Amino acid sequence: EAKIMQNKKKVMTLVLVLLTITPVVLISGCIEEKGTKIIIGTNAFFPPFEFYQNNTIVGYDIELITKILTDAGYEVEVRNMDFDSLETALTSKSIDVIAAGYTITTTRSAVMDFSIPYFDSNQSVVINLNNNPNLTINSTDDFAAIPKIGAQRYTTGEIWIQENLIDAGIINESQYEPYVLYTGAITDLDYDRIQAVVLDKPVAQYFEGKNGKNITMTIVTNEQFGFAVQQGNTTLLNVLNAGLEQLKGSQYLSDLKVKYFERSWIIEE
Repeated sequence: EAKIMQNKKKVMTLVLVLLTITPVVLISGCIEEKGTKIIIGTNAFFPPFEFYQNNTIVGYDIELITKILTDAGYEVEVRNMDFDSLETALTSKSIDVIAAGYTITTTRSAVMDFSIPYFDSNQSVVINLNNNPNLTINSTDDFAAIPKIGAQRYTTGEIWIQENLIDAGIINESQYEPYVLYTGAITDLDYDRIQAVVLDKPVAQYFEGKNGKNITMTIVTNEQFGFAVQQGNTTLLNVLNAGLEQLKGSQYLSDLKVKYFERSWIIEE
């Protein structure tokens, strides 16, 4: 009977030990499963906001969001993808955040949550004076005589063309050429396959004066870029907003703007 009692005590002790250990294992499993890596989706052909240098994706957006997230204790992975697939990648949870010179719009805000704005921008019209020395575009009406106008698909440049030129009846659908990458439009501009490109002004400014390219018109759209997260991901959104607030007016942000907007840098074609 004494042995039976001893065995019962051992069993009870073992059960208590297991009960003590098991919750720890479960909790550890949850933490490990959640992880601290944030996957950033971008389109790495949009200098100076994101582009390849030494086979690494760099740029104003990338450095800014990486600093905010790493300062908050996250590990960061940057993935390049087509610009027009970013929304699907975010909503399907293949990525955690979009950092891609991504304009805050009502349509996009219906399916994703945006951080506070971190950059103000307008659109511009780029032409090549080597091919068309007498070409000037000062208003929407001037687009009517242009054979082909290009823009990157799904960008605010394309939206502007659709709403202000095609829908307004100034040009027809056949005069518009969409591109997966705006760099394709710039190449076709140089070869006179198209005669104008509608493009974010900060990006267009990099090309101005190179091989005859010229910004002939600024389209005031008062756009604001933001980082986009999945709807309801308040944890990540709060981290991004807090980081952006903290960096406002900082020396770091001033230096970052000088680095990417006032210095020359190499783009890998």
